[in-house]
Amino acid sequence: MSAERYLIGKSTLDVSLGCLRRNGADVSLRPKSFALLHYLVTHAGRLVTKDELLSKIWPDVIVTEDSLTRCISEVRAALEDYRPDHDQDGVETGICLCWTCHPAGRARGPAAAG
Repeated sequence: MSAERYLIGKSTLDVSLGCLRRNGADVSLRPKSFALLHYLVTHAGRLVTKDELLSKIWPDVIVTEDSLTRCISEVRAALEDYRPDHDQDGVETGICLCWTCHPAGRARGPAAAG
């Protein structure tokens, strides 16, 4: 998925502006938490491992899994722990991180095919 904005539940991740917005208001995220969320939405639809996240979000830096856990907690809080219905695509880590996301402005569902 390559886009500038992604819809995640009631939130919008705006990559070009470097912000997360929910219901028109900015939601605070630390830079690594923003990078984590951006990585997850751009790799939606497949399992993303802890090791992959650690190497991509903290390249050339040795960090503990606690850093990842803190970022995941912050992202969950920022998204108000939005959970998709079980029949929708999502992203998972070994820590049950799961959301539906799609590029903003792209039509969804059967009407989009016609």
